[in-house]
Amino acid sequence: MSMTDTSITATRALYIKLGEGGRWAQLAFESGTLRFGFRDIPHEQALAAAAANDFLFVKDFYKRKGVAPGTATRYANEVRNFYTADADVLWITFANGRMWWCFADTEVIPTTALDPDETGSRYRKSIGGWKDKDLAEQTLWTNSLRGSLTTTAGFRGTICRVREFDYLLRRLNGQETLATKAVREARLTLIETLTPL
Repeated sequence: MSMTDTSITATRALYIKLGEGGRWAQLAFESGTLRFGFRDIPHEQALAAAAANDFLFVKDFYKRKGVAPGTATRYANEVRNFYTADADVLWITFANGRMWWCFADTEVIPTTALDPDETGSRYRKSIGGWKDKDLAEQTLWTNSLRGSLTTTAGFRGTICRVREFDYLLRRLNGQETLATKAVREARLTLIETLTPL
């Protein structure tokens, strides 16, 4: 991970949905954490799986519960990503009409809340908190971002790889072509003009 005054770099980017319908988003932003569910999966067992880099038990667990094999595989991959992603992985989410981003410590911490459904069953601490602005201090409004990036918010699971990685880094670093900037500003102006109508 690199987050200097001049550039942001990462090895890859992951999208995380902060609770069903984003219900943990505000808590995550205020506490500087990445919140994760999957309370059926014991934390200690997931830690052991991370150490062995073998999350087959998650897939088998959900298959025994009647979950389709493809979905069970996706669940296993999501747990793997949350438990094994390094500190140089860039995390993003969408909330309040904006894209938010952060890097996170590698330690996964079980929640002590009485009701994990309200806060998530485990979390990782962000490095420097969640941000909704690029390095040029421009707010990352969802409607100013490329649709191929914002459609990631429609992902039905919890964690997935961000395919528009290069574009994401350019936007976070405030690097836009003049043509792209002109189109984005014209689009925002049009939206602002039409909203009162």
